[in-house]
Amino acid sequence: MIKKITGTFILMLVFTLVKAQKRDSLYMDTTGWGKRDYSAAWDSMMRAKIPNLPKDSTALLFSKTITPLDLKTVLYELTSEKCAGRETGYPGQKEAEKYLVSRFKMYGLDPAAPNQSYTQEFTVNEDTLVKCKLEIGGKNLVHYADFYSYLNFNHNDSFNVDKIIYAGYGIEAPNYNDYANINVKGAIVLVHQGEPKLTDSTYLVSGNKNPSDWSEEWETKLKAATKNGVRALIVVVENAADDVAKHHRIKLRPMYFTKDSEKSKFCNVFYISKDAVKELFKNSGKNYDTFETKLIESETPINKKLKLKSKLVYKKETITRQTSNVAAIIEGSDKKDEIVVFSAHYDHLGFHDGNLFAGADDDGSGVTGIMEIAQAFAMAKKKGKGPRRTLMFICFSGEEKGLLGSEYYSENPLFPMANTVVDLNIDMIGRVDDAHLKKPNYVYVIGDDRMSSELRGINEKANNTYLNMQLDYKYNAANEPNSYYTRSDHYNFAKKGVPIIFYFNGTHKDYHKATDTFDKINFGKLLTSTKLVFFTGWDIANRNERIVVDKK
Repeated sequence: MIKKITGTFILMLVFTLVKAQKRDSLYMDTTGWGKRDYSAAWDSMMRAKIPNLPKDSTALLFSKTITPLDLKTVLYELTSEKCAGRETGYPGQKEAEKYLVSRFKMYGLDPAAPNQSYTQEFTVNEDTLVKCKLEIGGKNLVHYADFYSYLNFNHNDSFNVDKIIYAGYGIEAPNYNDYANINVKGAIVLVHQGEPKLTDSTYLVSGNKNPSDWSEEWETKLKAATKNGVRALIVVVENAADDVAKHHRIKLRPMYFTKDSEKSKFCNVFYISKDAVKELFKNSGKNYDTFETKLIESETPINKKLKLKSKLVYKKETITRQTSNVAAIIEGSDKKDEIVVFSAHYDHLGFHDGNLFAGADDDGSGVTGIMEIAQAFAMAKKKGKGPRRTLMFICFSGEEKGLLGSEYYSENPLFPMANTVVDLNIDMIGRVDDAHLKKPNYVYVIGDDRMSSELRGINEKANNTYLNMQLDYKYNAANEPNSYYTRSDHYNFAKKGVPIIFYFNGTHKDYHKATDTFDKINFGKLLTSTKLVFFTGWDIANRNERIVVDKK
C-alpha cells in the first residue's frame, strides 16, 4: 500500500510539473537576468509536500525540476550576443560569468571560492600575431595559404640566410640520424612528416609495427632541431590551406600560463604545402619528387643543401588577460568533507572575422546541464533531502585554449584533491552525431573505468533505473585515435588521481564553427543526458561508502 501511495504521489506531482511546463512553454527569460527567478517546475515543487520516499523515488522526484524550458532559458542567455562567444579573458566571457553567478545565487548555492566569492580568478598570457613573412628563393609565401604557424610555439625573430638545408625526416635516433655529418646551426631546415618505414611495414626507428615518437609526438622533431641549433624548422604537409580550414586553433589567439612560456625556447616552426615546396625545389634546379622518392625507398638518411636565399620575419605581441572559473557548492551533511564535482566549460571561441561563435553545443549544452543539476540538488536541500557529501558545481574558462581553467584549478584546488570523490564532466551533450541518427537515445561515456572498479556500475545502474539510454563506450577504448579522454576538463582531475566520467555526444558538422547555434540544439537529447549525470551524482553523493580508487 505504501508503494502504491508513493507511486500515485509521484504521478500527481509529475502531472503538476508537466502542466506548469506546458502553461509556460513559450516563456523564455530574455528580458533580463533574474526577471523570473525560477521555473514553473521549481514553483510547483516549492508548494508541494515531500513525503519520506525511498532513495530512488526521491531522486526521480527532484529530477523533474530539470525541464526543457529551463534548459532553453539558460542556453539562450549563454549563446546571446551579450555573451559574444564567451572567449576567455574577453568581455563576453565576463558577461557569461555574471550570468552564471546570478543563477547560482538564485538557487541558493554557496560560493565555493575564498572571501565568499563565486569566482576563482587567474591570469593567462595571450599572443597576437603582428607580422609573419617567409620569403624563399625570391618567392613571398602567403601565410595561412602556402604555410602556417602556431603562435604559442614561435617567438620573435628576423634573419636572412643564403641556403636551406633539406634534412629528410628531421630524426636524430641511434639507428637513424638525419643530422649526422651536417652543420645546421643558424639554418632554416626543411623536413618531412612521419618516419622511415620498411617494405614489410616495419618502422625503421622502432623496429616493429608501431610508429615511434618521431611520428606520434610532434615536439620530438622540434626538440631535435633546437638541440642542433636550427633557427627555423619547416615541416612539409600535404596542403596548408586545408589544414587551416580544418583546424580553427591555427588562427586563434593562443593563451597559456606564464610557466608555459618556456615552450617558445624551441626554434620557430612552420608548416608548408607540398606544392609550394615543389616550386621552391624547381627554382633551385632540383626535383622535389626525386628527393621524396629516394627518402621513402632508402633505409639511410638523406640531406642536402639547397641554394635558396631566404628571409624570415616573425613578430608577435603578448598581453596578460584576467579570467575566472565559476564555482558554487551545496554543503553535505554527515560526509560533507568529501566532495563530488560536476563540471563543464563555459568559454568558447568568441567573435572572429565578423562571425559570432556562440558555442551552443560546445559547451553551452554542458554548462546548461550543470546549472539544471545544481537547481535540482538545491531544491532537494531546501526540502530537507540534501546530499550527504558536499557538491561543487564548477564552470571552467580557458578549456578551448588548452584546458587552462581546469589546469589552474587542479594546481590550486578550492577543496583538497584527496577529498575529491569524483568529477562528472559534461562537454557537448546537445546534439546527435552521425553514428546515432537512427538511434539518438545515447551518450558516449569516457573514462569511467580508468581509476575505479565501481564507477561504471554506478553509472550503468542509474541509467538502467531511470533512463535506459545507450551508453556508448567507443571513445573510451585504449589508443582511441581522437584521444577524447585527454581533451576536456576531467583530464586535469584524472591526472591528480580523481576518478572521472566524461559525458559526450560526439562532434558534428558545426563543431567549432559559427553555425553551432541555439536553434540546432536537440533539447530532448540535452534533457536525458543531463538527467543521467544527475542520477549518477545523486547515488555517489548519498551512498554509504566513498567509491574506491583501485586502478592506475
